[in-house]
Amino acid sequence: GPVASEDTPTPPGGPVASEDTPTPPGGSEALEVASVMSSHSSISDVVHVVGQRWSYAVQQAVATPDAGGVKSPHDQCRVVAVGGVYCNGMGVSKNADQITSLSEVVSIRTRQMHSVYSLRYGRTAAAKGVTDDQDVARKMAEAVMKFEMLSADLNCPVKMELPSSSSTDDSGTRLDGSFVMYNYARMSTLLSQYQRHVERGEYPPPPPMEDVDFSLLSDMEEWNLLWGYVLPYPMMVGEAATFRPTHSSMNVTVPLKKVCLFLTRLSHAFSSYYSRVKILLAPEPHLMPLIHARVLLMKTVQQVMKNGLALLAIDPIDNL
Repeated sequence: GPVASEDTPTPPGGPVASEDTPTPPGGSEALEVASVMSSHSSISDVVHVVGQRWSYAVQQAVATPDAGGVKSPHDQCRVVAVGGVYCNGMGVSKNADQITSLSEVVSIRTRQMHSVYSLRYGRTAAAKGVTDDQDVARKMAEAVMKFEMLSADLNCPVKMELPSSSSTDDSGTRLDGSFVMYNYARMSTLLSQYQRHVERGEYPPPPPMEDVDFSLLSDMEEWNLLWGYVLPYPMMVGEAATFRPTHSSMNVTVPLKKVCLFLTRLSHAFSSYYSRVKILLAPEPHLMPLIHARVLLMKTVQQVMKNGLALLAIDPIDNL
């Protein structure tokens, strides 16, 4: 996905040439690409991922014939043009501090998430002996930033609202990533509690899947989780991993935002269900079949969410 960088954003009139501006690729690069592809016939597709401003230059380099009239097989080449990332001070906000590097953006987001974590879970974490709150904040910050960047079309610029470097205010920040991480942790905590009940002998061991009575899942939100998210997940992954042509046969985009949207909606669906329905009921014999059915549904939903986060290279958190 797109990343924040130290490059100056392109002005409205186009890029301004300077000593720091690299020279766009030319004929020699085109010949090199053609040579590599011709010597590696097993390669079925080559994908060039470039900044938006370099899209045309790369297409020219790939499609330009060399002196002998040999042209790279551009029907096997695709170009994914990625939009830039704009933060405060880069044509977005005149009053905020200017953000100049990716490391600074990560640092600010981490401070924000650490502040939120300390306010909400500080006492609970201290009581449990949790001391790695900085690691939790870093993981949350990475998730927030990836959702911010990948929730938009790849070829569109991303606007990141950041406070000044000394502030931890999160107003204006899209927190979809932290919401997904939070609900994954809720599921992990729930399943850990169930496992402790089993280990203490309060619940009987879970039966084989073929013996679980899924007809007991009669709540509409349970069916929504199954039919709206668990079963359609493979189809969503297939759509998100498909190249979509844009304005030319070579220019394509990848709708990764489908993964972010899917995980966000799944988190909202689970949160609504979890807030309304008690899953770990009293250990009464007549309630155990329902408990087993609901727990297995939660395990399945958690696995789907874990797989989706893995597609975005996000390491989930099991405990908050």
